[in-house]
Amino acid sequence: MGRITFITAFFDIGRKQWSEGNFSRSNDKYLQYFEEWASVCGNDLIIYTDVEEFVDKIKEIRKNISARTEVIYIKDRHVLAPEVFSAISSVNISRMQAYRLLPNNPEVVNYEYNYVMMLKHVLVLKAVDDFKLVGDIGWIDFGVSHVTGTDIELYESALENERNKVTLFT
Repeated sequence: MGRITFITAFFDIGRKQWSEGNFSRSNDKYLQYFEEWASVCGNDLIIYTDVEEFVDKIKEIRKNISARTEVIYIKDRHVLAPEVFSAISSVNISRMQAYRLLPNNPEVVNYEYNYVMMLKHVLVLKAVDDFKLVGDIGWIDFGVSHVTGTDIELYESALENERNKVTLFT
């Protein structure tokens, strides 16, 4: 095993307008989370986004990293898996809420949230195909530092995968 190529994405699903609980965050807040880890992470990184102004900002954040950085702008995320979005958006939210402990959480009430969560799998496969990736590949959430914190060592020491295991970075 060796260096891991990370794949991540940021899609604007309108979180700034969410009013329930602690789930509201601006796009700029996510860019700040990204900068906390991506500016020190020395791994190759492939980033997908539907926020056009993020493309240059992401490149700027990674400019001092010698590892490969690919930023892919996707104008319409729904073309990535249209059948899945159609299926997800056909779910009856109020019926589903009746069976949930936290009925107002995003994974219950927001189709776009569920769709972009599912896109993680689609984008890893897309990156493998589009960039002919081989070796160790992992997903890392764009805003992972809002959960893990800003300790630089968390990201500097995750460069190698020494075990023949699956490593999750979520």
